[in-house]
Amino acid sequence: MRQDIATLRIYYNQRLSPLLTKMEIKRKRLVYSMAIAILLILAGLIGVLVLKNFPLTILLFLVGGLVLVWSNQSIRHFKQTFKPQVISALLDFMDERLNYGALTFQPTQKIDIKDFISTGMVQEKPYKYLGEDHLTGKIGSFPFTSSELLVQEPAKVKGGLETVFKGFFFKIQMDQSYEGQLWAFSKKDKPSLSDSLKVIYGTGGYLIRDDEQVSLLFYATQDFPAAIFLNPGILNYLEDRKQELHTGFYWHIRDNNLYLAIRQDEDLLEPNIFKSNKRFDVVQKYYSQLSRLFEFVEIMEKYI
Repeated sequence: MRQDIATLRIYYNQRLSPLLTKMEIKRKRLVYSMAIAILLILAGLIGVLVLKNFPLTILLFLVGGLVLVWSNQSIRHFKQTFKPQVISALLDFMDERLNYGALTFQPTQKIDIKDFISTGMVQEKPYKYLGEDHLTGKIGSFPFTSSELLVQEPAKVKGGLETVFKGFFFKIQMDQSYEGQLWAFSKKDKPSLSDSLKVIYGTGGYLIRDDEQVSLLFYATQDFPAAIFLNPGILNYLEDRKQELHTGFYWHIRDNNLYLAIRQDEDLLEPNIFKSNKRFDVVQKYYSQLSRLFEFVEIMEKYI
């Protein structure tokens, strides 16, 4: 992983840093335009309250308003285009790996809601299902689709909405279909997965392994070939990644579909208008989350 990050740093300096520098110049121009608009409007207020110069006031309000409208539209465009440009550049970097097929990115699309419901994380169609950054491609011989999702339901105790899931969600198609179903998730997340447990128990699932070494709980239906997926190769990998997967990690197998979800509470790569977005640590964090999921799929393909 260290070698991977070192290579990413080189790529960042060569490709991403110039891109982020251009975006930073645009961001500063937007801030300046907003400041000018506010100053013009304030000058208009002074003109009407102090100088009683109504023609000048109208002119200042008109120009300030136009600049403010232009700034708001430009900010919206900046926010809509910033993240897709950075992700596209990151995917070019990941495309160079021999084990990855061509990656296709659609920033405004999301994975089908039916796929999320299939995991058992919700019992029925969620109240709010938002997604973006739809990615398709191949990891080894396994085709996949993924999105960043925000799934919310009405809060059971107090008003408003509570977040069921926020983060990366993957659907991977394996080479072979399997009888039954398997679920695995972090032990620390069990209290917040009551809906999942209802689905698991309702479909005949039961606890087959409470693994202290990997901090995961494994549930399966009786007809699922658990030994195929809980082999030493996969378990050793999970133990090596214990600290990274100890919370916010969920996976489910049904037929030939492998579903992966990893929670991400931060809005990574979402631009800030008033602060610099030229930060390697944020790019690295996003890349690490994506790579972690890719790596898990590679391990699954290798050992099953």
